[in-house]
Amino acid sequence: MIPFAAILVASGLSAASLFGQSPADQMKSRIEAVHYVPLAEMARVQGDVRISHHSDSLTVVSGPPLLVPLARQTTASIVLLMGLEDSEFTYHFVLTDSGTTTVVNSRIIKRGNAFERVILRALGLKAEKTVTEYECREGEAPPSDFRINGASIEIWIYGRVRCIMTNSSTLVARRQA
Repeated sequence: MIPFAAILVASGLSAASLFGQSPADQMKSRIEAVHYVPLAEMARVQGDVRISHHSDSLTVVSGPPLLVPLARQTTASIVLLMGLEDSEFTYHFVLTDSGTTTVVNSRIIKRGNAFERVILRALGLKAEKTVTEYECREGEAPPSDFRINGASIEIWIYGRVRCIMTNSSTLVARRQA
C-alpha cells in the first residue's frame, strides 16, 4: 500500500511537470515561499545553518537552534523535489533593515481652556506645548535566494528588523508671545 504523502508528492511533481516547470524553477518557487521564523525574527536571531544530506539522512552540522527546524524542513522538501543524492546545504539567515523608516510628526497643542491660558500668560507661564511624535514603519524583507555549486547548495533567507518602539512622543512646552 502506498502512503498518502507519497501519492500527494508524486501528484504535485507530475502536475508541475505538466505546467512545464524545470526542477530549478520548482526549487526557486519553493525557496521563495520560505519565510524567516517569526520568533527568531523577533528575537533578532541570525546566522548560518549547515545541513549534510547523505544516503537519505539529514544531519545538522551547525546552526542556531531556532533556525534549524525551518532549514531541516526546507532541505527535506528540496531533496525530495530535486532527487538529490549526496549534498551539503548552507542556509544564511540574515536580518535586514531595508524599508524601515522613522517618521517624525510635530504639532502644537494649547494648554487648558481660554481662561486658563489667560492666567498662564499673566503669570508668565507657557500656554502651548509642542508634541513631536516618532513613528517607526517596517518595510518588507527581500525574497529568499539560492545558489547551486555542484553538490553544495547555499540558500539565503531574509528577515526584517522589527521596530522595538513603534511610536513615541516628546512634549516641549512653548510660551505664547
